[in-house]
Amino acid sequence: MQLPLAVQLPVEQQFDTFVAGPNQQLVAHTRSIVEALAKGAQQSFKQLFLHGANGQGKTHLLIALCHYANQLNLENFYISLRNFNHYTPDMLDGFAQIPLLCIDDLDAITDSEQWQVAVFDLINQRRENGNNALVLAANKNLAHPEKQDFSLTLPDLHSRMQWGDVYAYKALDDMDKVALLELLAEARGMKFSERAIQYLLNHCERRNDFLVDAMERLDKRSLQEQRALTVDLIKRELDT
Repeated sequence: MQLPLAVQLPVEQQFDTFVAGPNQQLVAHTRSIVEALAKGAQQSFKQLFLHGANGQGKTHLLIALCHYANQLNLENFYISLRNFNHYTPDMLDGFAQIPLLCIDDLDAITDSEQWQVAVFDLINQRRENGNNALVLAANKNLAHPEKQDFSLTLPDLHSRMQWGDVYAYKALDDMDKVALLELLAEARGMKFSERAIQYLLNHCERRNDFLVDAMERLDKRSLQEQRALTVDLIKRELDT
């Protein structure tokens, strides 16, 4: 299959560094769908739509699912629509039959009817083909816009979001965030004291994406200075 664009999945965003927290049921369900597809069992079209605040882990989950599919030799693709204006909607033409497709940042196209039509058509095509899975994610609940003060320019796309399971992605609590930081530190071979972890949580932005970015920056600084991660190093690198 000739795919419209090449995407390199971030190596660090796998299940080894993922903390499900209150989203364990969702994670188990998505993994089971991937496993069933990889086994080649004939099944109907599966669609999931995830919505929740930005930076809470939705992107990590979608990318981890694609990594998991790779491990099971299942063809897959991840697309973010965050920079959709860099492409044309016909980019989606090559994705009607790929077994696992994950589309992220769907709410980025809320003002583009052309892109909404393209996504609408793609969902219809994948449902007609069957035996595949489509996982969609957005910051806003596009399945039930009446609960929020916004709407798409293509109302029919709202109904398509309701074709499958709709999940409200929940934020991690403090204990889950500690577990996330510990996993990230372990994956990088970083020495990270409990005091340093608590300082990071108490003095920095607590969104998952910020914590992941902060750990990457701290890892680089720690390697440069050839020293363990301390509160002083955190203060200097993150200007807290």
